[in-house]
Amino acid sequence: MAAPNDNDPRQPDEPTQILPGEGDWPVSDLYRVEPGDPPGEPADAVAVTDAPAEATPTPERRLPVDPVPAVLFAVVAVLLLIGLGAWLLSRDGEEDDEPVVTNTTTAPSTTTETTETTTTAPAEREVPDVSGETLVDARRALQEAGFRVRVVRRESTSPPGEVLRQQPQAGAPLAADQVVVLTVARTAPETASEVTVPDVTGQAVSEATTTLRDAGLRVQIRLVPSSEPAGRVLEQSPGPGVEVAESSVVRLGVAESRQPEVERVEVPDTVGSSVGDARARLLALGLRVRVSRVVASEPSGTVVRQSPQGGANVREGTIVTLRVSTGLSEIAVPDVTGLEEASARSQLEDAGFEVRVSEESTADPDEDGLVVGQTPTGGSTTREGAVVTLIVARFG
Repeated sequence: MAAPNDNDPRQPDEPTQILPGEGDWPVSDLYRVEPGDPPGEPADAVAVTDAPAEATPTPERRLPVDPVPAVLFAVVAVLLLIGLGAWLLSRDGEEDDEPVVTNTTTAPSTTTETTETTTTAPAEREVPDVSGETLVDARRALQEAGFRVRVVRRESTSPPGEVLRQQPQAGAPLAADQVVVLTVARTAPETASEVTVPDVTGQAVSEATTTLRDAGLRVQIRLVPSSEPAGRVLEQSPGPGVEVAESSVVRLGVAESRQPEVERVEVPDTVGSSVGDARARLLALGLRVRVSRVVASEPSGTVVRQSPQGGANVREGTIVTLRVSTGLSEIAVPDVTGLEEASARSQLEDAGFEVRVSEESTADPDEDGLVVGQTPTGGSTTREGAVVTLIVARFG
């Protein structure tokens, strides 16, 4: 082994640190792989020598692994993948949009330029002129030009279905699929002929209505209070002889129907007369008669009272009730228990008795308004015209 050199900076106690990139030593001189190291793995030790034969041993060190190359490799790989994806996407776009090829000639050679089209807003086109055409033809022409159609109809003397105007006007620029509004003629009303209004004043309203309708006019009726007979035409507007359009309205003032005046009758006094004579007199005056039998000292069949009394002024058709004596003979009292109050009263009065009512409370709602007792009892005899008291149940 060589003796230490005082001039050699690499002393055993100061091992030399070899940094990457420093020095001009060959790799074979810097690194030595010991036999038995696995392939591809770094050597466990690095020996530094001055000469191949004799070298001063230096302490063995493990070189640190530099991560910078691995990171750079990963970044480059990601960038390559991104670029490849962008290129593939651009190729897809080129397949969707066919390129436009234009030839430009230069001297002395000819080159072909390929320009890719880009997506822009729909191009505007001129609106065709469809005024005066039928709706069918106009619609077809506009749809073939790429426009949509909306129709507005107006009454006009032009033939039905003819296009009167369009919006936008013909020749105006308009984007495809936009709306063109067409104003189309609708069936025009027929020209109404004029007619002369006939004179219907004084006629019955039914007759006047028929006359006016036969003349091609319409009728409107207004009732007017008047002393004239009900239903008579008192006035008309327009007046007779006026020229008006056919189907015009003629207003008629017609006398209003009046309620018939109610006849009033003076009731005669029939007390003391026989029931037959009294009935005949009352019926002759338009009055109605009801007879009630009562026990009295007057002979049987004699009117002892009447209601309304004689001399009263009543409407025609009013009921006059006659109280007729039955004499002093005794008669049987009808049994009216279980009947409603009105039915029981009617039956007793028709038999010649007077009726009084006494009410009695009951807890049974089914008995409400029914006769639950009477005095005298049913089946007993008493003088004609006697008072029969009815006991009527009242619920609650």
